Amino acid sequence: SKPTSGKADIANNGLEAVDMVHRKAYDIVLMDIQMPGMDGYEATGIIRKDKRFAKLPIIAMTAHAMKGDEDICLKAGMDGYVTKPIQQDVLFRTLWKKLEAGLDTAVVDDIETIDRELIEEPPPKSLAGINISGALEALGIDWPVYKNILQGFSRNNANIISQMMLAFNKNDNEAIKKHAHSLKGSAANIGAESLANLANNLEKAAINNTVSKALIDHIKIGLEEVFKSILSLAN
Repeated sequence: SKPTSGKADIANNGLEAVDMVHRKAYDIVLMDIQMPGMDGYEATGIIRKDKRFAKLPIIAMTAHAMKGDEDICLKAGMDGYVTKPIQQDVLFRTLWKKLEAGLDTAVVDDIETIDRELIEEPPPKSLAGINISGALEALGIDWPVYKNILQGFSRNNANIISQMMLAFNKNDNEAIKKHAHSLKGSAANIGAESLANLANNLEKAAINNTVSKALIDHIKIGLEEVFKSILSLAN
């Protein structure tokens, strides 16, 4: 049916979402995957069992964006998915494409014009210290999502060098190993391969009780290069 209003109702959990769909006609459902009690997959499965909702557009909302996520959502009965943090232009395009059949032609034409103006920026060809193409291929995600992950990496590791130095001054190898292991994993995830290798060297040194300030200094240099590259994306 044709969308009748721009109003949205909010369900607090999957069970409530199922109940609301059965009580009221909706043009589209944004289904959070991680909900207490009944997750988005189970809620979607229950909704799809009712033939009345066979064509109701259900869009998954997930905090993760890994290879296979989209296939899992489709197999669960969903029509597509958007990732958190939500980007308004991506959400807007996803919504109107699923609602297009119920919109007036004039409205669709207007939206298509706006959509063309919201073409996503392409990823840079290279970033110092980061293997962009390798990370995008490994993660199986789009550039806007990956860009958010990069910025999250900067936020999450803003104080890691000071934490490492504090542990070094206390001769706390266990804490150094923990920080190095964490950085190694997060750096590898974003394609910062050299930085991940440096963190791996520090982790091994912590295990073998051979940590030196030089190892931490090398990580600091590598991390600053990655931070600088990520910061350039905001310009």
